[in-house]
Amino acid sequence: MYAEWISVRFPRSAPGFGGVPEAFPELMGRAHEMSAWFALVEGRYEDVVDAARMGHAVAGQTSAMVQLTLQEARGLARIGDGIRPHARS
Repeated sequence: MYAEWISVRFPRSAPGFGGVPEAFPELMGRAHEMSAWFALVEGRYEDVVDAARMGHAVAGQTSAMVQLTLQEARGLARIGDGIRPHARS
C-alpha cells in the first residue's frame, strides 16, 4: 500500500532521485512495515506475513529489516501454523 504510493510519487526516472526503490531501502522497508502493522491491527494476519516478506525483498541491511522480521513473526504467531520466520542474512 505505502510502497506503491512511494513508487508512484518518486519514479525511477525522476531527476535527482535516482530511483527511490534502490536509493532508499530503509524507506521502502518502512512502507511495507507500515502496511504489515495496519494489517496486524485489523486482524488480516496473512496480509501481515505477505507485506513483511515483500519488505524483506527491498529493505536491505536496515533497521526496517528488523521490524519486518518482527511483524512477520507476529503474523505467523496469530495464524498459529507453526511456521518460523525466515532467517535473514
